[in-house]
Amino acid sequence: MGLEQRIAAVPGVKHIYPCNLVGATYQRPTQQLGALVSSLLQDQYHWKVGDQIPLLAQTPQKNGSKSWTFEDVGTFRPPDMWASSFSSTT
Repeated sequence: MGLEQRIAAVPGVKHIYPCNLVGATYQRPTQQLGALVSSLLQDQYHWKVGDQIPLLAQTPQKNGSKSWTFEDVGTFRPPDMWASSFSSTT
């Protein structure tokens, strides 16, 4: 049984959102990190394209810091089924 099916079988699980994350650079390895941000998160946190968004992660940078700053480089509208996942968070 695949991981998605095992997670879906857990009582109380309503939705599964597969995600593939890839660490990479494009053209300019020294350039700041950029991220596409869902319109739901932009609205919730009042972010806009060009904003610097600091995030704490479990994966440390080469310097040991777990604080990563990403530039909001664009937005996307997530599928409607995501809306309920973000509507109750603050």
